[in-house]
Amino acid sequence: VMQWYDFYLNEVYVAFSGGKDSTVLADICAKCCKLLGATLYLVFVNTGLEYPEIQKFVKDYAQYLRDKYGIEVVLEILRPKMRFDEVIKTYGYPLISKEVSKCVSSAKRLDSKYGQVCRERLEGTHKQKNGELSLFNCAKYKPLLDVDFNISHRCCDVMKKMPSHDYAKQTGRKPMTAQMASESR
Repeated sequence: VMQWYDFYLNEVYVAFSGGKDSTVLADICAKCCKLLGATLYLVFVNTGLEYPEIQKFVKDYAQYLRDKYGIEVVLEILRPKMRFDEVIKTYGYPLISKEVSKCVSSAKRLDSKYGQVCRERLEGTHKQKNGELSLFNCAKYKPLLDVDFNISHRCCDVMKKMPSHDYAKQTGRKPMTAQMASESR
C-alpha cells in the first residue's frame, strides 16, 4: 500500500463499497496516510441499490477514520448516469455472475470468435490448448440462451465502474480496490 501511494505521489483513492474488504483496506490506507501526512480519499458509488445501513456506515466510517487517525478524510459519493431499471432495459439482466452473463450475451450474438467460444462453454464442449475440457465451461447455464429477455454483464460497468473511471480521469487519482484471492481464478 505504501508503494502504491509512493508511486502515485499520494494521488490515490480507495474504492469504498462499505463491505468488509474495502473497510479493511480503508483502515490500512488511513494508517499509511497518517504516516505520509496525506489525505485519505474514499470513493463510494451509490447506485441506489445499496441498503440504507450501508450508506450510513460509509459516512460513519469516514468519520471514524478521521477521529481514529487524526487525518483528513474526504468521502466522495458518486452516482451512475443511469438508474438500475434503465440499465436493465438498455442492456439486460445480470444473472448468476458477471462471467456467466457475459458468456450468455456473447454466445447469443455469435458475432465474434469470443461469441463462438462462449457458445462452446455453454454447451460444455470448449477445450483448452492441451485438449482437455475447459474449467470455464458452464453447461448448466445453457438454458439461458433460450430465455425471452436480454442478459448482460454491463450492469456493473455502468453502475460502478464508469462513475469510478470518470472520477479517476477528473481527479488524476488512481484507484485502490480490495478483493479476496478467491474472487479470481
